[in-house]
Amino acid sequence: MTDTIRPWVEASFETFGTERSFFGTNWPVDKMYSDYRTRIAAYWDIVAQYGADEQAAFLAGNADRVYRI
Repeated sequence: MTDTIRPWVEASFETFGTERSFFGTNWPVDKMYSDYRTRIAAYWDIVAQYGADEQAAFLAGNADRVYRI
């Protein structure tokens, strides 16, 4: 699972940076390929190589800042 979404996440980071990228899934369509827990774990595996601030920004902080949620 991680290998199938890694190129998309990393391309987003390369293009927009972690300060302008947002976490998101294609759920419920993605359930044809994996369960939700596996999908979320794949994102956590991918962002594990980034610093804590970058992880926080991507996983929630950017959406909070932009959408004021």
